[in-house]
Amino acid sequence: MPASFLAKTPEPPYYAVIFTSQRTNGDRGYEKMAERMVALAAKQLGFLGVESVRDENGFGITVSYWSSEEAIAAWKAHADHKPVQEAGKATWYADYQVRVAKVERASGKPQNTALELHDSTVFAIQQQNGTVAVHFCSAYLHRPGGRPGIDPGSGWLQEARLVFENASVTGNLPVLPCDILDGVITVDGNEHENTLPVPFEITTPVELRITFDEIHSAIITGKGGRLELLGEPRYIEDFR
Repeated sequence: MPASFLAKTPEPPYYAVIFTSQRTNGDRGYEKMAERMVALAAKQLGFLGVESVRDENGFGITVSYWSSEEAIAAWKAHADHKPVQEAGKATWYADYQVRVAKVERASGKPQNTALELHDSTVFAIQQQNGTVAVHFCSAYLHRPGGRPGIDPGSGWLQEARLVFENASVTGNLPVLPCDILDGVITVDGNEHENTLPVPFEITTPVELRITFDEIHSAIITGKGGRLELLGEPRYIEDFR
């Protein structure tokens, strides 16, 4: 199965489906089927990632991660997945076990997640009582193995709010929602082009410049800011 790297999962809680199996002898279409099922699972609502290994004796462990038990049940019942499950029982597996667990805690090397402005969509920009909030209906999160926005990794979409304190907004806004063409955030005089580290919370002067197109843009200035991630992230892609 083509999943030899670590899955880039969100913060717990979420769910893990642990599938251990002993293969029968011979391929009999197994590898192509496994590749097709991983690609199909990645398109399902609630899918968070997968990790899989198999040794030379045919013993394997595959762990898929999901946002909810409902997502797991929907994948199990998927019209294209059910006949593959039956073929596995009859042809590909000499023995197997399926276990479902809730992940309450997780630790490991930091994933250096970044919000990429130029791949995100703004739903609204709201100003109230000295606070300016940029509401992303789809914030693009880059979860790399190294440098945010540069190194390979995975892409996710999640609803989010970027909130600025003691803030003001100027510019010529488009009809929202609208995709961001380009963006720069400046913190204490240091510019960060198109990327915002996650988590993000500061109490120092900050400026966000968003370009939507050739005639529409916004400039937000404040004396502090924070990023709020809302709901569940949705897996989009892996890239290398």
